[in-house]
Parts: sequence; structure tokens; C-alpha cells
Amino acid sequence: MHDCARRRRQNPARRPRTQPTNTMAPVKVKLVILLLTAVSSDALSPLAPVRAAKRVFLRRGGAAPTLPISSQDVADAQRAWGDGIVEIGRIYTAKGDYKAEAVKVLGDLYGWDSKMDVLFKPTKAANPAIRLDYDEALSYFVGADSADKPVAEDKGFAIAPWTAVRFDNKKTLFLSDSATAMGEYYFTGLDGSETKVEYTFQYRRAADGSLKIVVHHSSVPFAA
Repeated sequence: MHDCARRRRQNPARRPRTQPTNTMAPVKVKLVILLLTAVSSDALSPLAPVRAAKRVFLRRGGAAPTLPISSQDVADAQRAWGDGIVEIGRIYTAKGDYKAEAVKVLGDLYGWDSKMDVLFKPTKAANPAIRLDYDEALSYFVGADSADKPVAEDKGFAIAPWTAVRFDNKKTLFLSDSATAMGEYYFTGLDGSETKVEYTFQYRRAADGSLKIVVHHSSVPFAA
């Protein structure tokens, strides 16, 4: 009896181990869900191609993004240009700061602010007919009276005003780093009439992946 009691004291019954509670598991699950949601949302975003180009740019330490330009990219850029022209005219009619809007449009759509060379030959320009300088381009759109460095002949193409602009591309040439579109665009005036103009636009991607105009040539149709 004494031996049995001694053994019981030396080898007490083992208590069942309590499994540790993993308090981090719910947090990890939430983080995974948030990550998957963010990835899915980014992939579905209209800006996903631009963000992808920016990631390429950062990985390459400043090398120019190589994301190809699509026909949809060109259509979006042309729509933005037309909307910008209409908006400048709308603000002018409402006696607002149309010059500030023009500065924004040129900055968003043309290559000057991205340190890119731009060839600009607008429709209603004679002296100079070809504008290589940003200030001369701004003068063309807003008129000499509102320009910082006015060109005397400029009446302000964008403050006509126009109520709509539509593009009709005849052909778009896609190269490795550019897209060049040629066709006719139509400007609708306040009276509803349309003015047809012939154009050539070339687009390139800036360092941030956005599409910029680097060639803009417009002319009125030749009358035989």
C-alpha cells in the first residue's frame, strides 16, 4: 500500500493540455480578404493600365513605360480633348476662369508639362502658323487678350464657343511607342451647325503612363 501511494505521489495524473488560442487567426483572415479585394478592385479599375505602367516605370528605376497604346486609349484621349474644348467655351460663356481651365486641359492632354517636344500646327493660325511653344498654344486656345505671351492674331479657338466635338478617325497607325490618328473632326456651334476640320494627332506615353499629344496638325478642307 505504501509503495502504491508513493508511486502516485511521484507520478501524479497528468492534466490534459489546453490548446493555445490563436488570437491572430481572425486578423490574418481579414488581411487576406482585404488584400484580395484590393487586387480585384485594382484589376477592374479603368485606371489599371496606367497604374501598371507606373509600376513598370518604378521597377525600372525611371525607364519609360512600355505599355502599348490601344485604339481605346486613342478614343479616350480624343474624347477628353473634345470635352476640354467644350468646357473651356462653357466657362467662358458663364464668365468664369476659362483660362485656368485651358491651362489644365493643355497640361493634362499635351506633352509640354511632361518635358516632351510638341509639334502644334492649329487650324486658324498664320503668324506663326506652327507653334512649338506652350505659351503660343495657350494663346491660340484662349485668345491674345487672355494670354500671358499673346500672339496678336489669336481670337481664341476654344471660346468660340463650341457645344460638341466628334472625331472620325480614318486610320490610326500604331507603333511600339506611339499612335498616330488621321481623320476629320466636327465642331458644333451654338446654332447647331457643324464645322469640319481635318487632323493628324500623334500620342505618346509620358513617364507616368498617361497619354500625351506630341503632334497636332489641323487644317480646313481644300476647296478646289
